[in-house]
Amino acid sequence: MKSGDLKMELVRRYLGGEASKEESLSLETMLTTDVQLRRDFLAYARVDAALSAVARPPLLATSPPPTYRFWRPLAALAAAAVVLLTGLAWYFLPVTTPVLGTVTQVLNAESSVDGNRPSTGQMLGAGRIALSLGAMEITLSNGVTLMLEGPGELEILTPMRAHLHSGQVVVRVPQNAIGFQLNAASVQVVDLGTEFGLKAGPGLDADLQVFEGLVEASPAQGGFTNRIVAGNAARYTAEASTPKTLVYSPSRFIRQIPVAAGIPLPAKMGKREFPAARHSEVVIQKATQPIHIDGDLSEWDAEGLFSFEEDPSRSVEGRMRYDSEGIYIAAHVKDPAPMRSAIDPAMDGELGWKGGGLQVRLSLDRSLGWPVDASAPSYYRMRGLTANPEQIKRAMNPRLVTLTLWHHEPSQTHCLHLAFGTNYSGGEVNPPGYSSVFRRDPDDRGYTIEARIPWEVLHVQDDPPREGDVLAACWNVHWCDLSGRVWLSNLIDIRNSTEPLRIYDYERAATWGRAIYR
Repeated sequence: MKSGDLKMELVRRYLGGEASKEESLSLETMLTTDVQLRRDFLAYARVDAALSAVARPPLLATSPPPTYRFWRPLAALAAAAVVLLTGLAWYFLPVTTPVLGTVTQVLNAESSVDGNRPSTGQMLGAGRIALSLGAMEITLSNGVTLMLEGPGELEILTPMRAHLHSGQVVVRVPQNAIGFQLNAASVQVVDLGTEFGLKAGPGLDADLQVFEGLVEASPAQGGFTNRIVAGNAARYTAEASTPKTLVYSPSRFIRQIPVAAGIPLPAKMGKREFPAARHSEVVIQKATQPIHIDGDLSEWDAEGLFSFEEDPSRSVEGRMRYDSEGIYIAAHVKDPAPMRSAIDPAMDGELGWKGGGLQVRLSLDRSLGWPVDASAPSYYRMRGLTANPEQIKRAMNPRLVTLTLWHHEPSQTHCLHLAFGTNYSGGEVNPPGYSSVFRRDPDDRGYTIEARIPWEVLHVQDDPPREGDVLAACWNVHWCDLSGRVWLSNLIDIRNSTEPLRIYDYERAATWGRAIYR
Protein backbone atom coordinates (compact mmCIF):
# COMPACT_ATOMS: atom_id res chain seq x y z
CA MET A 1 0.00 0.00 0.00
CA LYS A 2 1.57 3.23 -1.17
CA SER A 3 0.54 5.56 1.66
CA GLY A 4 1.10 3.15 4.54
CA ASP A 5 -0.85 0.11 5.68
CA LEU A 6 -2.66 1.93 8.49
CA LYS A 7 -3.84 4.71 6.19
CA MET A 8 -5.06 2.32 3.52
CA GLU A 9 -6.82 0.17 6.08
CA LEU A 10 -8.63 3.32 7.14
CA VAL A 11 -9.49 4.00 3.47
CA ARG A 12 -10.90 0.46 3.16
CA ARG A 13 -13.03 0.90 6.28
CA TYR A 14 -14.18 4.34 5.14
CA LEU A 15 -15.27 3.18 1.68
CA GLY A 16 -16.91 0.11 3.14
CA GLY A 17 -18.95 2.11 5.63
CA GLU A 18 -17.16 0.59 8.64
CA ALA A 19 -15.27 3.69 9.81
CA SER A 20 -16.41 5.55 12.89
CA LYS A 21 -17.25 9.24 12.73
CA GLU A 22 -13.89 10.08 14.30
CA GLU A 23 -12.04 7.86 11.81
CA SER A 24 -13.93 9.43 8.90
CA LEU A 25 -13.06 12.95 10.00
CA SER A 26 -9.44 11.92 10.54
CA LEU A 27 -9.15 10.45 7.04
CA GLU A 28 -10.81 13.42 5.36
CA THR A 29 -8.41 15.75 7.18
CA MET A 30 -5.47 13.72 5.90
CA LEU A 31 -6.86 13.76 2.36
CA THR A 32 -6.77 17.58 2.32
CA THR A 33 -2.98 17.64 2.89
CA ASP A 34 -1.59 14.33 1.63
CA VAL A 35 -1.35 14.31 -2.19
CA GLN A 36 -0.16 10.70 -2.42
CA LEU A 37 -2.95 9.52 -0.15
CA ARG A 38 -5.53 11.23 -2.38
CA ARG A 39 -4.09 9.39 -5.40
CA ASP A 40 -4.18 6.06 -3.57
CA PHE A 41 -7.70 6.78 -2.34
CA LEU A 42 -8.94 7.36 -5.90
CA ALA A 43 -7.16 4.25 -7.19
CA TYR A 44 -8.60 2.09 -4.42
CA ALA A 45 -12.07 3.57 -4.94
CA ARG A 46 -12.00 2.70 -8.67
CA VAL A 47 -11.28 -0.95 -7.88
CA ASP A 48 -13.89 -1.00 -5.13
CA ALA A 49 -16.48 0.60 -7.42
CA ALA A 50 -16.00 -2.14 -9.99
CA LEU A 51 -16.81 -4.74 -7.34
CA SER A 52 -19.72 -2.92 -5.72
CA ALA A 53 -23.37 -3.37 -6.62
CA VAL A 54 -24.84 0.09 -6.59
CA ALA A 55 -28.44 0.39 -5.42
CA ARG A 56 -30.89 3.07 -6.46
CA PRO A 57 -31.14 5.70 -3.67
CA PRO A 58 -34.53 6.22 -2.06
CA LEU A 59 -36.66 9.27 -2.70
CA LEU A 60 -36.22 12.27 -0.47
CA ALA A 61 -38.55 12.15 2.51
CA THR A 62 -39.50 14.92 4.87
CA SER A 63 -40.14 14.12 8.52
CA PRO A 64 -38.84 12.07 10.18
CA PRO A 65 -35.70 11.96 7.97
CA PRO A 66 -34.76 8.48 6.77
CA THR A 67 -31.39 6.86 7.06
CA TYR A 68 -29.54 7.07 3.73
CA ARG A 69 -26.70 5.14 2.28
CA PHE A 70 -24.98 7.59 -0.07
CA TRP A 71 -22.87 6.03 -2.77
CA ARG A 72 -19.43 7.63 -2.88
CA PRO A 73 -18.13 8.61 -6.34
CA LEU A 74 -16.35 5.54 -7.62
CA ALA A 75 -17.34 3.58 -4.49
CA ALA A 76 -19.88 3.17 -1.67
CA LEU A 77 -19.97 6.01 0.85
CA ALA A 78 -19.65 5.61 4.59
CA ALA A 79 -22.41 3.79 6.48
CA ALA A 80 -25.74 5.49 7.07
CA ALA A 81 -24.88 6.04 10.72
CA VAL A 82 -22.35 8.64 9.65
CA VAL A 83 -24.87 10.54 7.54
CA LEU A 84 -28.07 10.58 9.57
CA LEU A 85 -30.10 13.56 8.45
CA THR A 86 -30.85 16.22 11.00
CA GLY A 87 -34.11 17.32 9.35
CA LEU A 88 -33.18 20.95 10.07
CA ALA A 89 -32.73 23.54 7.33
CA TRP A 90 -30.36 25.69 9.40
CA TYR A 91 -27.97 24.18 11.90
CA PHE A 92 -27.32 26.75 14.64
CA LEU A 93 -24.17 25.43 16.19
CA PRO A 94 -23.83 24.48 19.83
CA VAL A 95 -20.42 25.10 21.32
CA THR A 96 -19.34 21.48 20.90
CA THR A 97 -20.34 21.16 17.22
CA PRO A 98 -17.47 21.46 14.71
CA VAL A 99 -17.73 24.40 12.34
CA LEU A 100 -17.58 23.01 8.80
CA GLY A 101 -18.25 26.21 6.86
CA THR A 102 -19.29 29.84 6.85
CA VAL A 103 -21.82 31.81 4.83
CA THR A 104 -19.65 34.22 2.82
CA GLN A 105 -22.15 35.84 0.41
CA VAL A 106 -25.93 36.18 0.32
CA LEU A 107 -28.31 37.38 -2.39
CA ASN A 108 -31.97 37.70 -1.37
CA ALA A 109 -31.80 34.24 0.23
CA GLU A 110 -34.55 32.85 2.46
CA SER A 111 -34.90 29.55 4.29
CA SER A 112 -37.73 27.34 3.01
CA VAL A 113 -38.32 25.95 6.52
CA ASP A 114 -38.75 28.96 8.81
CA GLY A 115 -38.48 31.93 6.46
CA ASN A 116 -35.31 33.19 8.15
CA ARG A 117 -32.69 34.91 6.05
CA PRO A 118 -29.10 33.67 6.27
CA SER A 119 -26.48 36.30 6.99
CA THR A 120 -22.87 36.72 5.97
CA GLY A 121 -20.56 35.30 8.61
CA GLN A 122 -23.07 32.71 9.87
CA MET A 123 -21.28 29.49 10.85
CA LEU A 124 -22.56 26.11 9.69
CA GLY A 125 -22.11 22.58 10.90
CA ALA A 126 -23.10 19.27 9.36
CA GLY A 127 -26.71 19.30 8.19
CA ARG A 128 -29.14 20.50 5.56
CA ILE A 129 -29.46 23.99 4.14
CA ALA A 130 -32.75 24.69 2.36
CA LEU A 131 -33.49 27.85 0.38
CA SER A 132 -36.87 28.85 -1.00
CA LEU A 133 -35.37 31.67 -3.06
CA GLY A 134 -32.22 33.66 -3.67
CA ALA A 135 -28.65 32.39 -3.58
CA MET A 136 -25.89 32.02 -1.05
CA GLU A 137 -22.21 31.15 -1.07
CA ILE A 138 -20.79 28.82 1.56
CA THR A 139 -17.05 28.53 2.09
CA LEU A 140 -16.00 25.31 3.79
CA SER A 141 -13.07 25.08 6.18
CA ASN A 142 -10.82 23.67 3.43
CA GLY A 143 -11.55 26.52 1.00
CA VAL A 144 -14.19 24.73 -1.11
CA THR A 145 -16.97 27.16 -2.10
CA LEU A 146 -20.57 26.07 -2.72
CA MET A 147 -22.90 28.49 -4.51
CA LEU A 148 -26.41 27.25 -3.74
CA GLU A 149 -29.34 28.66 -5.72
CA GLY A 150 -32.88 28.53 -4.35
CA PRO A 151 -35.20 26.78 -4.39
CA GLY A 152 -32.83 24.02 -3.41
CA GLU A 153 -31.58 21.83 -0.60
CA LEU A 154 -27.96 20.96 0.07
CA GLU A 155 -26.58 18.77 2.84
CA ILE A 156 -23.07 19.36 4.15
CA LEU A 157 -21.63 16.13 5.51
CA THR A 158 -17.93 16.94 5.98
CA PRO A 159 -15.50 19.48 4.46
CA MET A 160 -14.86 16.89 1.72
CA ARG A 161 -18.38 15.66 1.08
CA ALA A 162 -21.88 17.01 0.38
CA HIS A 163 -25.18 15.83 -1.08
CA LEU A 164 -27.49 17.88 -3.31
CA HIS A 165 -31.10 16.85 -2.66
CA SER A 166 -32.71 19.41 -4.96
CA GLY A 167 -31.94 22.63 -6.82
CA GLN A 168 -28.55 23.54 -8.15
CA VAL A 169 -25.12 24.35 -6.81
CA VAL A 170 -21.78 25.42 -8.27
CA VAL A 171 -18.66 24.03 -6.60
CA ARG A 172 -15.19 25.56 -6.82
CA VAL A 173 -12.42 23.41 -5.38
CA PRO A 174 -8.90 24.66 -4.55
CA GLN A 175 -5.84 22.51 -5.15
CA ASN A 176 -5.60 21.38 -1.53
CA ALA A 177 -9.12 19.90 -1.59
CA ILE A 178 -8.94 17.79 -4.76
CA GLY A 179 -11.13 14.75 -4.18
CA PHE A 180 -14.11 16.72 -2.87
CA GLN A 181 -17.30 14.74 -3.49
CA LEU A 182 -20.79 15.94 -4.35
CA ASN A 183 -23.63 13.48 -4.84
CA ALA A 184 -27.18 13.59 -6.13
CA ALA A 185 -29.75 10.82 -6.46
CA SER A 186 -28.55 9.62 -9.86
CA VAL A 187 -24.85 10.58 -9.95
CA GLN A 188 -21.78 10.70 -7.77
CA VAL A 189 -19.14 13.30 -8.64
CA VAL A 190 -15.54 13.47 -7.47
CA ASP A 191 -13.51 16.59 -8.16
CA LEU A 192 -10.09 16.46 -9.77
CA GLY A 193 -9.34 20.16 -9.47
CA THR A 194 -12.17 22.13 -11.00
CA GLU A 195 -15.27 24.28 -10.97
CA PHE A 196 -18.48 22.48 -11.82
CA GLY A 197 -22.24 22.86 -11.49
CA LEU A 198 -24.75 20.17 -10.52
CA LYS A 199 -28.53 20.40 -10.76
CA ALA A 200 -30.78 17.89 -9.00
CA GLY A 201 -33.92 18.07 -11.09
CA PRO A 202 -37.31 16.36 -11.06
CA GLY A 203 -37.57 12.61 -11.54
CA LEU A 204 -34.13 12.05 -9.96
CA ASP A 205 -32.40 13.54 -13.02
CA ALA A 206 -29.09 15.33 -12.43
CA ASP A 207 -27.39 17.74 -14.84
CA LEU A 208 -23.63 18.12 -14.52
CA GLN A 209 -21.61 20.86 -16.22
CA VAL A 210 -17.86 21.47 -15.88
CA PHE A 211 -16.64 25.06 -16.14
CA GLU A 212 -12.95 24.47 -15.36
CA GLY A 213 -10.71 21.43 -14.98
CA LEU A 214 -12.36 18.01 -14.88
CA VAL A 215 -14.42 15.67 -12.71
CA GLU A 216 -15.07 11.95 -12.50
CA ALA A 217 -18.78 11.10 -12.48
CA SER A 218 -20.36 7.71 -11.78
CA PRO A 219 -24.03 6.87 -12.46
CA ALA A 220 -25.80 5.68 -9.32
CA GLN A 221 -27.44 3.01 -11.50
CA GLY A 222 -24.04 1.49 -12.10
CA GLY A 223 -21.92 1.59 -15.22
CA PHE A 224 -18.61 3.08 -16.13
CA THR A 225 -17.14 6.19 -14.56
CA ASN A 226 -16.82 9.13 -16.97
CA ARG A 227 -14.27 11.91 -16.98
CA ILE A 228 -15.96 15.16 -17.95
CA VAL A 229 -13.72 18.09 -18.86
CA ALA A 230 -14.30 21.84 -18.99
CA GLY A 231 -16.80 22.98 -21.61
CA ASN A 232 -18.96 19.84 -21.41
CA ALA A 233 -22.26 18.92 -19.78
CA ALA A 234 -24.20 15.70 -19.23
CA ARG A 235 -27.52 14.48 -17.79
CA TYR A 236 -27.69 11.46 -15.48
CA THR A 237 -30.95 9.60 -14.81
CA ALA A 238 -31.97 6.96 -12.33
CA GLU A 239 -32.83 4.54 -15.14
CA ALA A 240 -29.72 4.76 -17.34
CA SER A 241 -26.16 3.64 -16.74
CA THR A 242 -24.74 6.07 -19.31
CA PRO A 243 -25.24 9.85 -19.33
CA LYS A 244 -26.88 11.93 -22.06
CA THR A 245 -24.76 14.69 -23.56
CA LEU A 246 -26.09 18.22 -23.03
CA VAL A 247 -25.17 21.46 -24.77
CA TYR A 248 -22.74 23.43 -22.62
CA SER A 249 -24.09 26.82 -21.52
CA PRO A 250 -21.97 29.30 -19.48
CA SER A 251 -25.11 30.94 -18.08
CA ARG A 252 -26.87 27.78 -16.90
CA PHE A 253 -25.82 28.26 -13.26
CA ILE A 254 -25.22 31.19 -10.92
CA ARG A 255 -21.45 31.04 -10.50
CA GLN A 256 -21.02 34.26 -8.59
CA ILE A 257 -23.36 36.47 -6.62
CA PRO A 258 -23.53 39.74 -8.55
CA VAL A 259 -21.87 42.71 -6.90
CA ALA A 260 -24.07 45.54 -5.64
CA ALA A 261 -25.03 48.00 -8.38
CA GLY A 262 -22.66 50.92 -8.75
CA ILE A 263 -23.49 54.49 -7.77
CA PRO A 264 -23.81 56.73 -10.84
CA LEU A 265 -22.34 60.19 -10.98
CA PRO A 266 -24.84 63.02 -10.59
CA ALA A 267 -25.73 64.91 -13.75
CA LYS A 268 -23.99 68.04 -12.46
CA MET A 269 -20.61 66.30 -12.69
CA GLY A 270 -20.30 67.41 -16.30
CA LYS A 271 -22.12 67.78 -19.59
CA ARG A 272 -20.50 64.77 -21.21
CA GLU A 273 -23.01 62.05 -22.00
CA PHE A 274 -22.69 58.36 -21.27
CA PRO A 275 -24.23 56.58 -24.28
CA ALA A 276 -25.40 53.00 -23.86
CA ALA A 277 -22.97 50.36 -25.12
CA ARG A 278 -23.96 48.22 -28.06
CA HIS A 279 -22.46 44.99 -26.70
CA SER A 280 -22.48 43.43 -23.25
CA GLU A 281 -20.20 40.50 -24.03
CA VAL A 282 -17.47 39.40 -26.38
CA VAL A 283 -16.33 35.95 -27.52
CA ILE A 284 -12.56 35.49 -27.43
CA GLN A 285 -11.90 32.55 -29.69
CA LYS A 286 -8.86 30.32 -29.38
CA ALA A 287 -6.52 30.91 -32.33
CA THR A 288 -6.54 27.91 -34.69
CA GLN A 289 -3.70 29.14 -36.90
CA PRO A 290 -0.66 31.38 -36.47
CA ILE A 291 -1.43 35.11 -36.32
CA HIS A 292 1.17 37.29 -37.97
CA ILE A 293 1.43 40.76 -36.48
CA ASP A 294 1.68 42.75 -39.71
CA GLY A 295 -1.45 44.91 -39.83
CA ASP A 296 -3.10 42.56 -42.33
CA LEU A 297 -6.21 41.00 -40.80
CA SER A 298 -6.91 38.56 -43.62
CA GLU A 299 -6.14 35.54 -41.40
CA TRP A 300 -8.78 36.67 -38.89
CA ASP A 301 -12.20 35.12 -39.46
CA ALA A 302 -15.45 36.77 -38.39
CA GLU A 303 -15.84 34.83 -35.15
CA GLY A 304 -16.29 37.24 -32.27
CA LEU A 305 -16.43 40.32 -34.53
CA PHE A 306 -18.19 43.31 -32.94
CA SER A 307 -18.64 46.92 -34.05
CA PHE A 308 -19.83 50.22 -32.62
CA GLU A 309 -19.78 53.83 -33.75
CA GLU A 310 -20.04 57.41 -32.53
CA ASP A 311 -20.91 58.80 -35.97
CA PRO A 312 -20.20 57.74 -39.59
CA SER A 313 -16.64 59.09 -39.39
CA ARG A 314 -15.80 57.50 -36.01
CA SER A 315 -16.43 53.80 -35.57
CA VAL A 316 -14.69 50.57 -34.57
CA GLU A 317 -14.63 46.92 -35.57
CA GLY A 318 -12.82 44.66 -33.14
CA ARG A 319 -11.87 41.07 -32.40
CA MET A 320 -9.71 39.21 -29.91
CA ARG A 321 -8.03 35.82 -29.93
CA TYR A 322 -5.92 33.88 -27.47
CA ASP A 323 -3.64 30.85 -27.32
CA SER A 324 -1.30 29.28 -24.79
CA GLU A 325 1.23 32.07 -25.31
CA GLY A 326 -0.84 35.25 -25.10
CA ILE A 327 -3.75 37.38 -26.26
CA TYR A 328 -4.21 39.00 -29.70
CA ILE A 329 -6.11 42.20 -30.47
CA ALA A 330 -7.29 43.36 -33.89
CA ALA A 331 -9.27 46.48 -34.67
CA HIS A 332 -10.16 48.79 -37.52
CA VAL A 333 -10.89 52.33 -36.39
CA LYS A 334 -12.48 55.04 -38.53
CA ASP A 335 -10.78 58.28 -37.53
CA PRO A 336 -10.71 61.71 -39.26
CA ALA A 337 -7.21 62.25 -37.80
CA PRO A 338 -5.67 58.77 -37.74
CA MET A 339 -2.34 57.94 -36.08
CA ARG A 340 -1.49 61.57 -35.25
CA SER A 341 -0.69 61.10 -31.57
CA ALA A 342 2.07 63.29 -30.14
CA ILE A 343 1.91 61.66 -26.69
CA ASP A 344 5.52 60.66 -25.93
CA PRO A 345 5.73 57.05 -24.65
CA ALA A 346 9.01 57.82 -22.87
CA MET A 347 7.49 60.63 -20.78
CA ASP A 348 3.70 60.35 -20.77
CA GLY A 349 2.86 56.71 -21.34
CA GLU A 350 -0.03 56.80 -18.88
CA LEU A 351 -1.63 59.52 -21.08
CA GLY A 352 -1.34 57.58 -24.33
CA TRP A 353 -5.13 57.64 -24.77
CA LYS A 354 -5.17 61.45 -25.12
CA GLY A 355 -3.72 61.41 -28.63
CA GLY A 356 -6.19 58.85 -29.95
CA GLY A 357 -5.96 55.09 -29.69
CA LEU A 358 -7.46 52.01 -28.09
CA GLN A 359 -7.78 50.99 -24.46
CA VAL A 360 -8.70 47.41 -23.60
CA ARG A 361 -9.44 46.51 -20.00
CA LEU A 362 -9.23 42.85 -19.01
CA SER A 363 -9.77 40.77 -15.93
CA LEU A 364 -7.32 37.87 -16.10
CA ASP A 365 -8.13 36.58 -12.63
CA ARG A 366 -9.99 33.31 -13.13
CA SER A 367 -11.05 33.27 -9.47
CA LEU A 368 -13.10 36.48 -9.82
CA GLY A 369 -15.50 35.34 -12.53
CA TRP A 370 -17.90 38.02 -13.73
CA PRO A 371 -18.85 40.72 -12.88
CA VAL A 372 -15.65 41.88 -11.18
CA ASP A 373 -16.04 43.58 -7.82
CA ALA A 374 -13.21 46.15 -7.83
CA SER A 375 -13.30 49.94 -7.99
CA ALA A 376 -10.70 52.67 -8.38
CA PRO A 377 -9.85 55.18 -5.63
CA SER A 378 -11.61 57.86 -7.67
CA TYR A 379 -14.86 55.89 -7.56
CA TYR A 380 -15.00 56.27 -3.79
CA ARG A 381 -13.58 59.80 -3.68
CA MET A 382 -16.01 61.26 -6.24
CA ARG A 383 -18.98 59.81 -4.34
CA GLY A 384 -17.86 60.71 -0.84
CA LEU A 385 -17.33 57.07 0.11
CA THR A 386 -14.58 55.41 2.13
CA ALA A 387 -13.12 52.15 0.86
CA ASN A 388 -12.68 49.41 3.44
CA PRO A 389 -9.52 47.24 3.57
CA GLU A 390 -11.10 44.48 1.44
CA GLN A 391 -12.12 46.98 -1.24
CA ILE A 392 -8.64 48.47 -1.27
CA LYS A 393 -7.16 44.99 -1.68
CA ARG A 394 -9.46 44.24 -4.63
CA ALA A 395 -8.54 47.54 -6.28
CA MET A 396 -4.86 46.54 -6.20
CA ASN A 397 -5.38 43.16 -7.91
CA PRO A 398 -2.58 42.97 -10.52
CA ARG A 399 -4.63 40.62 -12.73
CA LEU A 400 -6.93 43.50 -13.64
CA VAL A 401 -5.06 45.01 -16.57
CA THR A 402 -5.52 48.08 -18.76
CA LEU A 403 -3.83 48.04 -22.18
CA THR A 404 -3.46 51.39 -23.97
CA LEU A 405 -2.36 51.14 -27.60
CA TRP A 406 -1.43 54.12 -29.77
CA HIS A 407 0.90 55.18 -32.58
CA HIS A 408 3.43 57.91 -31.69
CA GLU A 409 3.81 59.83 -34.94
CA PRO A 410 7.04 61.81 -34.19
CA SER A 411 9.04 58.60 -33.55
CA GLN A 412 6.91 56.29 -35.72
CA THR A 413 6.59 53.96 -32.72
CA HIS A 414 3.72 51.55 -32.10
CA CYS A 415 3.14 51.84 -28.35
CA LEU A 416 1.64 49.86 -25.50
CA HIS A 417 1.21 51.11 -21.94
CA LEU A 418 0.28 48.58 -19.24
CA ALA A 419 -1.32 49.44 -15.91
CA PHE A 420 -2.38 47.00 -13.21
CA GLY A 421 -5.30 47.00 -10.81
CA THR A 422 -8.02 49.62 -10.72
CA ASN A 423 -5.48 51.85 -8.99
CA TYR A 424 -3.40 51.68 -12.23
CA SER A 425 -0.07 50.89 -10.61
CA GLY A 426 3.20 49.60 -12.05
CA GLY A 427 2.94 51.32 -15.41
CA GLU A 428 5.05 49.71 -18.16
CA VAL A 429 5.65 51.01 -21.69
CA ASN A 430 6.55 48.74 -24.62
CA PRO A 431 7.66 45.77 -22.49
CA PRO A 432 9.91 43.14 -24.12
CA GLY A 433 7.88 40.49 -25.95
CA TYR A 434 5.06 42.82 -26.94
CA SER A 435 4.51 43.43 -30.66
CA SER A 436 2.03 45.52 -32.63
CA VAL A 437 1.53 47.16 -36.01
CA PHE A 438 -0.59 50.21 -36.88
CA ARG A 439 -1.47 50.62 -40.56
CA ARG A 440 -3.04 53.80 -41.92
CA ASP A 441 -5.94 53.46 -44.38
CA PRO A 442 -5.18 54.54 -47.98
CA ASP A 443 -7.77 57.33 -47.74
CA ASP A 444 -6.29 58.59 -44.44
CA ARG A 445 -9.68 58.25 -42.73
CA GLY A 446 -8.85 55.39 -40.40
CA TYR A 447 -6.31 52.77 -39.34
CA THR A 448 -5.85 49.11 -38.44
CA ILE A 449 -4.32 47.81 -35.20
CA GLU A 450 -2.93 44.32 -34.75
CA ALA A 451 -1.19 43.41 -31.51
CA ARG A 452 0.12 40.42 -29.56
CA ILE A 453 0.64 40.62 -25.79
CA PRO A 454 2.21 37.50 -24.22
CA TRP A 455 0.77 36.19 -20.96
CA GLU A 456 4.23 36.64 -19.48
CA VAL A 457 4.09 40.37 -20.22
CA LEU A 458 0.75 40.46 -18.41
CA HIS A 459 2.23 38.47 -15.49
CA VAL A 460 -0.35 35.67 -15.72
CA GLN A 461 1.74 33.00 -17.43
CA ASP A 462 1.24 30.74 -14.39
CA ASP A 463 -2.54 30.69 -14.81
CA PRO A 464 -3.79 32.34 -18.02
CA PRO A 465 -7.41 32.28 -19.25
CA ARG A 466 -8.61 28.92 -20.54
CA GLU A 467 -11.36 27.61 -22.76
CA GLY A 468 -14.67 27.88 -20.94
CA ASP A 469 -13.68 30.85 -18.77
CA VAL A 470 -16.12 33.73 -18.38
CA LEU A 471 -14.06 36.76 -17.33
CA ALA A 472 -14.41 40.49 -18.02
CA ALA A 473 -13.39 42.91 -20.78
CA CYS A 474 -14.13 46.44 -21.96
CA TRP A 475 -13.08 48.46 -25.02
CA ASN A 476 -12.61 52.23 -24.98
CA VAL A 477 -11.66 53.96 -28.26
CA HIS A 478 -10.37 57.55 -28.24
CA TRP A 479 -10.24 60.24 -30.92
CA CYS A 480 -8.01 63.31 -31.08
CA ASP A 481 -7.61 66.47 -33.17
CA LEU A 482 -5.00 66.97 -35.91
CA SER A 483 -2.43 68.20 -33.39
CA GLY A 484 -2.28 64.78 -31.79
CA ARG A 485 -2.57 66.28 -28.31
CA VAL A 486 -6.13 67.54 -27.84
CA TRP A 487 -8.52 64.74 -26.92
CA LEU A 488 -11.94 65.09 -28.59
CA SER A 489 -14.13 62.11 -27.71
CA ASN A 490 -14.29 58.43 -26.91
CA LEU A 491 -16.69 55.52 -27.12
CA ILE A 492 -17.00 52.67 -24.64
CA ASP A 493 -18.28 49.24 -25.58
CA ILE A 494 -18.51 45.70 -24.21
CA ARG A 495 -20.13 46.97 -21.04
CA ASN A 496 -22.18 45.36 -18.27
CA SER A 497 -25.74 46.43 -19.08
CA THR A 498 -26.87 46.08 -15.45
CA GLU A 499 -24.56 48.87 -14.29
CA PRO A 500 -25.77 52.51 -14.32
CA LEU A 501 -24.48 54.45 -17.33
CA ARG A 502 -22.99 57.40 -15.47
CA ILE A 503 -19.99 55.43 -14.22
CA TYR A 504 -16.65 55.56 -16.03
CA ASP A 505 -15.21 52.23 -17.07
CA TYR A 506 -11.85 53.15 -15.53
CA GLU A 507 -13.53 53.67 -12.15
CA ARG A 508 -15.28 50.36 -11.73
CA ALA A 509 -14.47 46.91 -13.07
CA ALA A 510 -18.08 45.80 -12.53
CA THR A 511 -18.97 47.91 -15.59
CA TRP A 512 -16.84 45.70 -17.83
CA GLY A 513 -18.72 43.23 -20.02
CA ARG A 514 -18.46 39.46 -20.17
CA ALA A 515 -15.48 37.94 -21.96
CA ILE A 516 -16.23 34.35 -23.00
CA TYR A 517 -13.15 32.27 -23.88
CA ARG A 518 -13.86 29.52 -26.40
